[in-house]
Amino acid sequence: MAGGATGLGLAYLEAQRVLGGNEWEQRADFIFSSLVHSEYKTKETRYWIVDGSIIQTADLMTGNSGILHFLLNYG
Repeated sequence: MAGGATGLGLAYLEAQRVLGGNEWEQRADFIFSSLVHSEYKTKETRYWIVDGSIIQTADLMTGNSGILHFLLNYG
């Protein structure tokens, strides 16, 4: 999921900021909703498993940091 969806989501947010219009906002909303509903939760943390791996990573481009970056920019 993080391998492309979050980068695409950031592009949609930037397009909405620059170009305006509902289309870009709706596309970013879809990615936001997908990410929020695919998180894993424990008592202490929340995380995403990306690329079918069982190992969580904090990488910006391919891990949880990229997802968090998008979510922070979204909100």
